[in-house]
Amino acid sequence: MKTALLTGLVLSLSLLMSSCGQSEESTPTSITAPPQPTTEKSAELPEGAADKSDSNLANPDIVVPAAPQSPPVANKNVTKSAPIPVPAANIPTASSRNVPPVSGFNNGNGGQAIAKTFQSLDISGTIVPYLIANKQKISACQDTLFDPSFVNTASNTYRVGENTYLVHFACGSSAYQTLQEYYLYEKTTDKPVITPLPITYFYTDLQGNLVEETERTMAGFSNFDPPTQTINIFTKSRGLGDCGSLGFYKLVGSELKIQRFLVKDECDGNYIDPIDYPQVYP
Repeated sequence: MKTALLTGLVLSLSLLMSSCGQSEESTPTSITAPPQPTTEKSAELPEGAADKSDSNLANPDIVVPAAPQSPPVANKNVTKSAPIPVPAANIPTASSRNVPPVSGFNNGNGGQAIAKTFQSLDISGTIVPYLIANKQKISACQDTLFDPSFVNTASNTYRVGENTYLVHFACGSSAYQTLQEYYLYEKTTDKPVITPLPITYFYTDLQGNLVEETERTMAGFSNFDPPTQTINIFTKSRGLGDCGSLGFYKLVGSELKIQRFLVKDECDGNYIDPIDYPQVYP
């Protein structure tokens, strides 16, 4: 009896195990495929554009127009290079600044030396700085606003002999003309000889009398004519220039001798050529 029950139990277990094995073979295991990675091109294109792009790549006859490029963005931080500065023009000398034309006076040589036959070294470039450095010793430019940079720029030096120079020393400027003195510079030894050259002029006083004066400092516009060794000085009585004087001086030895002097006292608003002013000397 026990043997029959044991045999039945074994048979039942065998049948049960056989049915389980068939069930496992008939039911496949489902495996989920991993998601496909998104390409960079598909990510950049809007919905549906990726499919069209792929179809165009498959058909080489279709030309895909290039996407319009955006204009370059201006860099606001870029600093424009500054323009190249134009060199300033040379400052004209006092003797040529706003000088009215004076007819009957020859200054064609431009103030150059009267001859090129001098044998000694030309030292004209050192004379004006020397006078500036020794201003107190020679009592130059008294009672004037002295500006060494102006003096050095506006002064002129003319060689009139082997070792002799005429110096137009520009002390400064008034409202509308230059204040100047003349010197004779002689370099015969180690120490030069400096000779002031006073300037004579005439004016009419309140009583109508012609007055003669001689001063070291003279206001006006000055020119020197080397061939004739003559200086002319035009002086305005006022800024308009409708009145004033014109004097002519000749360098004789160590003096400036007055040759002619013309004066227009009437400041009437009528401008005439200074050479047409009434002559009061000689």
